[in-house]
Amino acid sequence: LVDLWATWCAPCKAEFKHKDALFELLSSFDKTVVVYLSIDRLEDEASWKENVKHFGLGGLHLRASDRLVEELKRKIYGGKSLSIPRYLLIAPDGKVINGDLPRPSQMEELKKVLDKVLGK
Repeated sequence: LVDLWATWCAPCKAEFKHKDALFELLSSFDKTVVVYLSIDRLEDEASWKENVKHFGLGGLHLRASDRLVEELKRKIYGGKSLSIPRYLLIAPDGKVINGDLPRPSQMEELKKVLDKVLGK
């Protein structure tokens, strides 16, 4: 599960209060990993790292390069500008299973989608 976010995105940070419930939900599925993918610029790297620490975010943490941001715009957003937060489900082979999951604050809807897609 990929969480697209940025340090300047208040709605993204508001979703972090649901992180424990998200990790609990994902623990019921084999081999799921949360990847927090920040679209912050390189010059905001210190702020990005501080936010990860401040919110106590588990999982993996990456900051998207400009090239990756352009790929996301093309592949996930159909060439339109990015809007975040956005949640993606990506298979181990890189295939996008779902490019617009419900937010963690919509836990029941998210659970239904994951149950259907991941076979629970």
